[in-house]
Amino acid sequence: MAIHFLSENTLRTATCALALVGGFILSGADNVQAACENATTTVEMGGCLEKEYKRADAELNRIWKLVQKSIEASDYVPADQRKIWKQVLLEGQRGWIKFKENDCLQAVPYEWYGGSGAGNAAMSCALDMTEARTKDLKARYGID
Repeated sequence: MAIHFLSENTLRTATCALALVGGFILSGADNVQAACENATTTVEMGGCLEKEYKRADAELNRIWKLVQKSIEASDYVPADQRKIWKQVLLEGQRGWIKFKENDCLQAVPYEWYGGSGAGNAAMSCALDMTEARTKDLKARYGID
C-alpha cells in the first residue's frame, strides 16, 4: 500500500482556502455571523454562503441602478458622451463578471480539487469579490 503525501503547494493552497472560508464565517459581517453561527457542516455553511452571496448580488444590482442614474444626472457631461460613459462602464462590468466567474467559480475549485470545501471556497470568493465591487462603485459614485 502506497502512502501519498500532498505537495507543499497543495497544502498551502488548501490551508489558505480553509482560512478564507473559515475566516469569512468567523469574522464576517454581523449578519453573516448571525445567519451562520449554527452552521456546523459543509452543507450548512454552503447554504449560508449562498444566501449571503444572493444578498450581496442584490445589493450590487441596486447600486448599479443608482450608478446609472448618477451618470444620467451628470449634466456636466454632454448627453452623447454620457451614453458612451454608460456603455464603457457596462462593458467593464461585464468583464468584471466574467473575471469573477472564471476566477472564483472555475479556478478556485481546482485549488480544492477533490475536496468537500471546493464549493464553499468558490462561493466565498464570489461573495468577497461582489462585496468589493459594490464598495468600489459606491465610493466612485458617492452612493450610500
